[in-house]
Amino acid sequence: MSSIAEQVMCMVTDPDFQDLNARLHRPNFFTATDMNHRELHHSAFLAWLLNPSAPHGLQDSFIRMLLALLFQKQPAGHFASLVADDLSALTVTREQEDNIDILLRTEDARMVLCIENKVRSWLHDDQLDKYYSYVEQTYKDYHNRIYVFLTPSGCNVPKEESVHASRWIPLSYGEIITILNRLKPQDVNRTSLLIEDYADLLRKENIVADENLDKLTAKLYKKYAEVFEAVFARSLDHTLVHDHLKRLYLNILAEMKNNGALSSCSPQDEDGEFLWFQTAAMDEYLRNDAPPKVHSWNDYPYSTYHYWIHSDISLMEPKIIFEIGTRNQSEEILTKARRLRDCNTDETCQPKKCKQCASNKEYYWIYEFQPDIHEQNILDPDDINDEQVTERIKEGINNLLVYEHQALEALQSGK
Repeated sequence: MSSIAEQVMCMVTDPDFQDLNARLHRPNFFTATDMNHRELHHSAFLAWLLNPSAPHGLQDSFIRMLLALLFQKQPAGHFASLVADDLSALTVTREQEDNIDILLRTEDARMVLCIENKVRSWLHDDQLDKYYSYVEQTYKDYHNRIYVFLTPSGCNVPKEESVHASRWIPLSYGEIITILNRLKPQDVNRTSLLIEDYADLLRKENIVADENLDKLTAKLYKKYAEVFEAVFARSLDHTLVHDHLKRLYLNILAEMKNNGALSSCSPQDEDGEFLWFQTAAMDEYLRNDAPPKVHSWNDYPYSTYHYWIHSDISLMEPKIIFEIGTRNQSEEILTKARRLRDCNTDETCQPKKCKQCASNKEYYWIYEFQPDIHEQNILDPDDINDEQVTERIKEGINNLLVYEHQALEALQSGK
């Protein structure tokens, strides 16, 4: 029996491992319904708990305790009296008004409360300012207009994300669970079980901290590190993450083509690992509308050059590449390609031969950019921050387009 196998046998009979296994595999309603990191599902459950009319038995105690906490965080809001008010007639809507995640309001203009919920995604398109403007205009007669930014860590809204960043009160999921644990009915009923399951899900998904679980897993890892490392090394399957990123990248290219930034790009059903795109300016310079003597680069469009979202390592760690191909091209195209290859508008980007084709010198990487995307340790597509990945891929492509403009301008000016 190998040492790893012996350690596995010891681990599975270890009381700490059995305790961890029992905790992780306890039946959970929210795990069964695939809630995990899905913001819409989290918002739906929280909106249900916040609705005094919902059949959970909490009445308006959740919203009043939440208001007490929010007032502690922002005393200048002057809404402390609401904590003692009767809020049983509160109206709660979810994504019905200007796509606001959760909106709570009284019928008598005492209060409107806007909650923006972020679990794994991040802010985009000035959405907080859009929601703020909507509430300020629609509920301008309301005495208290309160804005809450709910995240796993309870972070503040960055000033660059909103003109009104200071108006958004930060709130963490840990604080939500603290309130719910205080409100949880002492007798075992459906609401108490739901709250327990929800708190368990947040801890299991690392949305809120769990010191006991952290200590237990650290203890087990220390004792059986070789087992965990062997399992991890042999069980990585990035297929779902790879396919998710590929669809994301193809959608970005299609959007930029539709916006006129690109002249052509990989189709949505692209089978290959390398996703190509081209521009009208470079098409014109390298005569990409003229077929080469013999078609190359498989069945791609005319092949004097390609821009790539390149999986040199994998699509989980992509590069943005500008590659020219000299194979089977006319002398005119070869001359232009060489001029472009030797035109250096960026001292940090020296022309380099494509690693795969260095021996025949038929392909050259003219430009290479590495977006800050490193998803190789992610196994669940739900853990990918789509908005962040999209932003960084677009940034990489736009950097390339700036380089293209500078290079063609330098060639035209004779530099």
